[in-house]
Amino acid sequence: MVDLVSIGVSGLSAYQRALATTGNNIANLQTEGYVRQRSSLQPAGQDNLSRISLGNGVRYAAVERMYDQFAEENLQRASADLKGEEALLTQLQSLQDALGSSNAGLHGAFQEFFNASRALEAAPASAGTRASFLAAAEGVASRMRSLGGTAETLERNTRTEIEGGVAELNSYLKEIAQLNQELLKKSSDAEQPMQLLDRRDAVLKKISETLGVTVKLTTGGAAAVYAGDSAAGVALVDNGTPHLVSAQFDATDYGRVQFVLDAGSNPSILPTVRNGTLGGLMTFRSQGLGQAADRLDAIALAFGRGVNQLFRDGLDSLGRPGRDLFYVGPRFTADGSANAGTARLGVEVVDPAAVQSHEFEMRFDGTSGNWTVRDKTTNAEAAGANDLVLAGVRFSVQGFPRNGDTFTIKPESRPASSFETLIKEPAEVVTAARVASTASVDNVSTAVGAITITPPRPANVFRSIDQLLPRTSGPPFIDTLVSATTKPSAVIPAGYGNVRLTTAASSGELAVFTRDGRQISGPALTSAAAGSLLSTTNGFYAGAKYSSTYVNGAGAAGYLDQEFVNGMFAEAGEQKNADGKSIKMPASILSEPIDLTQFQSGAAVPLRINGTVVSVSTSGSKTLSDIAADINAQQATTDVVAEVAGDRLRFTRLNQTSVTLPSVSAGSYVTINGVKIEFTAADDAAIGVSSTPTQRLTAFINKINAANVGVTASNASPNLSIKNSVGQAGKLFTIGDNSINLVQGDVFDSSSVAIDFDPSSSSADLAKFGLRRGFAMKAPLAEDLLVFGIKDTNGLPAELSLSGTFDKVDIPKALQPDQREYQIRFDGKNGYTITDVATSTEVGSGTLDLTTRTLQYGNWSLAFNGLPEGGDTYIVQPTQDPLGDNRIASALGNLQNRKDLLDSDQTLQQEYESLVNKVGALTVQAEIGKNAQKVVFDHANEARARVSGVNLDEELSDLLRYQQAYQANAQVIQTAGRLFDSLIQRL
Repeated sequence: MVDLVSIGVSGLSAYQRALATTGNNIANLQTEGYVRQRSSLQPAGQDNLSRISLGNGVRYAAVERMYDQFAEENLQRASADLKGEEALLTQLQSLQDALGSSNAGLHGAFQEFFNASRALEAAPASAGTRASFLAAAEGVASRMRSLGGTAETLERNTRTEIEGGVAELNSYLKEIAQLNQELLKKSSDAEQPMQLLDRRDAVLKKISETLGVTVKLTTGGAAAVYAGDSAAGVALVDNGTPHLVSAQFDATDYGRVQFVLDAGSNPSILPTVRNGTLGGLMTFRSQGLGQAADRLDAIALAFGRGVNQLFRDGLDSLGRPGRDLFYVGPRFTADGSANAGTARLGVEVVDPAAVQSHEFEMRFDGTSGNWTVRDKTTNAEAAGANDLVLAGVRFSVQGFPRNGDTFTIKPESRPASSFETLIKEPAEVVTAARVASTASVDNVSTAVGAITITPPRPANVFRSIDQLLPRTSGPPFIDTLVSATTKPSAVIPAGYGNVRLTTAASSGELAVFTRDGRQISGPALTSAAAGSLLSTTNGFYAGAKYSSTYVNGAGAAGYLDQEFVNGMFAEAGEQKNADGKSIKMPASILSEPIDLTQFQSGAAVPLRINGTVVSVSTSGSKTLSDIAADINAQQATTDVVAEVAGDRLRFTRLNQTSVTLPSVSAGSYVTINGVKIEFTAADDAAIGVSSTPTQRLTAFINKINAANVGVTASNASPNLSIKNSVGQAGKLFTIGDNSINLVQGDVFDSSSVAIDFDPSSSSADLAKFGLRRGFAMKAPLAEDLLVFGIKDTNGLPAELSLSGTFDKVDIPKALQPDQREYQIRFDGKNGYTITDVATSTEVGSGTLDLTTRTLQYGNWSLAFNGLPEGGDTYIVQPTQDPLGDNRIASALGNLQNRKDLLDSDQTLQQEYESLVNKVGALTVQAEIGKNAQKVVFDHANEARARVSGVNLDEELSDLLRYQQAYQANAQVIQTAGRLFDSLIQRL
């Protein structure tokens, strides 16, 4: 009986536990991550002591987790893919809604702008039409900013979501690491608490939803987590150690996001993240938002630059040069909060065509007093005291910096979101072109030329003089050896002024040309030499023809009447003495040692000083003093004195002052260098009763000169001139109190000294005086100059020993090609010459291209609708009637069909439509992908649920079975009890 009771008790115990397990399953029906448990029953063994072996009942063997690792991993992958597609679709729909909206999109705004441009073309003088045009321009700008703002909002939102997702991911990684520490305490997963394993799987599923991972389980159930689709990826959790993730964003490239592992200790970059919520957001930023923002910026830049270029090429209604209609480019912020000085930094976009959304760093060096600004993307640099320009941006400093002060300059907004109109007044709207062309009424042909502002003609690029020469000023010369070459030794770029180039007397000649073939300086070439030299490979414009008309000329005889010096040039200067006092230095040139044998016989040697030709006699035995005396004989006109300095000559500018010839009478006086010189009554009486004003003036001048105060006075009608005396050249003198209206104070003449040779002679004359050959120009030209080293008129290349100084300055408006008047004259063979009317300078010549029927000079291009005949002339000049000119307005309307504004070879509207279509296609693909992944996820979820999920019908069935089994076992015990009672009663 005892065995029967024992068997019944074992059944009660086993099925009580089975009922508890089933109840636990039912209770956790809605618990996320719960894995169904199943009771495992086994026989309790046999009674081996009896002759007949009977069973000992049942025992509750274990609770099994209904876990399928393959199904679990499939569900994790499916979850990662579905979450990624859902995140991608949600963001793409937001982007598509903004771009595709008829109220917020650009297509309609562009159409309104181009319609307004055509209305402006039809009525350029109408103030109302101009106002409507500005309204349409503001419409484009407003929508551009709105779309740019939407892109920035999506960037901020996705950045926040990524940062939030990374924070959640790190918390899950930490939790897995903590669970691993518990799981590693036991060697078999069968020994692990089931709740611990359930929690592990639930956290792994959360990790997969955030970031696609691969999981490897140990026999004890600990999880090793790897980023990516295989265990070859980067470990995120290794045993009990989590490797935390951080996100790094690029401020200018929305599509560039990096996930860094262990950023604070041993950083490494995670491979491309494709799955999970983070993968979906990454895909959106790289394939959707990043590309859309870049293309919006490209459209904004192309449209803004195209319109601005036309505006800068034209005139407004009042004839003023046009200015930019749109602000194009990013806006920048500067941070110098850690600086010790008080300097403030201003950042301004000055070249919209060059500016990019780059970050800059600007640092001050207190030793040199210079700032250095660096583009942190390209590492390009610019240095200087202030107003630095780099990558289209000007950096201007106000205040007082300290050594080491640093500014960090970052783009605050992208070009699309910064796009705005700069012109608010209708009168400032540009409709007229800057230049106009007219055909002579006497022309034989009916060909008419249409003129436009165009970029400079293409030409081969050679090194600039600032790449060749160190920046020096005056002797002693620091020479740079330039090898003999048939190519230009250097280029003097347009806008370079105060150019001073010299080469040693024994070196080759400097030959300077315009790219159109006008020779300005050097030996005039033979026809053969010119034909060989003037080629596009040497930097000349295609079709350039040689002209020696202006070679070595200056002033009226020079190119564009400019003052060129074909020898040596010096300017006055200033320096500090040992006490720190400023000392003014007159312009002075020191020759090299002079060989007197060159002056013993032959023709007189000419020299041109400040434009005056002086001749040095070669008769007899000449000394340096003799040569200086011949030169000084012309000092009244040259204002330069030659003085002997050993075996050299020093040419020094005289200090001088003057006043209109005074009326001298008894009592007239002047104080010079502290000495009062007076024309007295006795002086007047000595002349005689009938003295004339001229006699009195001459007597006064003689008395000044006799005073020996370091100056010489002369009658330089209509002025009285007072200059340094011989031996006092360049010394300051002081004019004090006087009665002849001379300005009181120290007299210093800051004028320059120019010494070259007359065009009728040669540069060899300079060498005789120990002077270096050279080339100098003060005012800049609006065109490049090519510098060659040649031996002679045959143009053979020569080595140069070159030195020089130069400055980049503003080109005078009067010299700009679009501000001058030109005459174009055709010969009978389609050849033409271009003459600057104001100076009668032939600036170019060539042969008309019969295919394009277009010729170009400077920054304008003239296209003919037919072929001009020989003798036809055309005038190109600044526009005279800007209010009635509609050529720029017409060009604005034509922007709608231009395909050269963008690299994609599409119009602006086509480019925008392509962007909308691409985002739409991505959205459709994402929706299809999301639906497909939903099916995969549902299948994976069902597969897991069949194994691990709680099935209520199955659990209720088990509940009934276990209940009935429990009751039956209770009956077994009751039966055993009754049998025991019956047995007792029988005893």
